[in-house]
Amino acid sequence: MKKAKNVSTLLILSMIVVSAFLGRWTGYNAPHKFTFDEGLYVRMGLQLKENPLNYTSQSVYNRYQKQGGRLPDYLRMPLFKHPPLYSYLISLFYFIFGAAYKTAFMVSLAGGLATIIITFLVAAYIFNKDTGLLAALLVSIDPVNWLCSEKIWIDTTLTALIWLTLLFLIKAILSNKSKFFFLAGITTGLALLTKYSALIIFPIGLSWALLYNYKLIKTKRFWSWILISLLLFLPWIIWNFIIYGADFFPIMITGQGDLKLNFYNLFTFWILISSSAAAFLTYHFLRNKTFKERLLNKISPAKAGRIGAVIFLVLLFSNPYMLKGLCGMLNAIYVPSSGWAFAFFSKETRLFYFKRLIELSPFYIISFLSLPFIPALRSKQSSLFIAAFWIMLIFSLHRNFQSRYILPATPALLIIASGAILKIIEKIKSYSSPSQLKISIVRVSLTVFLIYCFLKTIFINLCLSLPNRSCYF
Repeated sequence: MKKAKNVSTLLILSMIVVSAFLGRWTGYNAPHKFTFDEGLYVRMGLQLKENPLNYTSQSVYNRYQKQGGRLPDYLRMPLFKHPPLYSYLISLFYFIFGAAYKTAFMVSLAGGLATIIITFLVAAYIFNKDTGLLAALLVSIDPVNWLCSEKIWIDTTLTALIWLTLLFLIKAILSNKSKFFFLAGITTGLALLTKYSALIIFPIGLSWALLYNYKLIKTKRFWSWILISLLLFLPWIIWNFIIYGADFFPIMITGQGDLKLNFYNLFTFWILISSSAAAFLTYHFLRNKTFKERLLNKISPAKAGRIGAVIFLVLLFSNPYMLKGLCGMLNAIYVPSSGWAFAFFSKETRLFYFKRLIELSPFYIISFLSLPFIPALRSKQSSLFIAAFWIMLIFSLHRNFQSRYILPATPALLIIASGAILKIIEKIKSYSSPSQLKISIVRVSLTVFLIYCFLKTIFINLCLSLPNRSCYF
């Protein structure tokens, strides 16, 4: 019986992945323009295929200069600003499949499909396989994943590596097994070699350790995760040092030649430092049993958390900016704005990602409304909220709004939505009432809403993903 269920699960997951492949392949092959980043990554892959050390965008910068075009200063630097793993993967695919735009696209496609599978594994571990299948389905039709998977962009590769790391980390922290810390170290290192945004893994992992087993922080196996990741990242640091000398660090971070850290990077460092300080204080708070017991006797953490979550949601969705997003979500034929103009979303507020996600797929509203219903602070499910919180926070503060940047948050949010949907269905099935009419109304209402969520998401994909005609969405 168990073997048959495993086979059926594998079959359904395979069907989800194959259908996702076909949709993204169709979108890529639709007549469309390529973005500047796509052309740049194609070029970088070609350069690395010919010379594994030729990781610079200077040739592209010089060509545009001769044509009278203007490009950001970081493109004229001897080393390209992003770590090189994604470009090396494109180069590797060139060796295997031949150098072509479609070959480079296959790297992003592989990252998007891998994210679907990893989402299933994370959801199955935290909830169960049924939730995993539903979460995989939601990720497969998610417009953000779909659009990023048919572009030659770095984001699907980064997201797959981040969530593979987080899968290993949650297993490591809950099981206290060295092998998972070792694996997490490897995948963290690979994620860092893809893009600096992978640094978000560290506050998430630290938060999980403090929540579930704060004594782990004193163990060698916990620090082995960080050490292994930094050792894998070390060659990129050395490469920058060889090129730039003693001033390598600010140039490596900003990609600028003026050797000044920009405001965002300073702010990011402040966030990391303050979060580390908060983690240190939390650790000592947890060690101080007397203080902890006195505080907890006055305030129930679960109750305080739920009240705080409700207040947050009320403030969030009563904001006129978010109300506009809700209206767009509930409008069956509304399509969010998209286009090609530079700084397309520069006038948006820091609530942009909250608004944009519910506009692209109504399933995200279920994720957000699930916040007050976390079973317990130390439940597995809370790990997903913590991960989504950190990612949404950092990228909202970043302000350089592009939907592809928030892609790493989508697996957590859609797993939360999947768990909530199945839990509601289970509650309705077990609900006993003398009035069958009430139960029928609830069931019909839920069914209609879920069908609407699915059809609206598919409609957005028909308008944005399959035509594949937008750079900013």
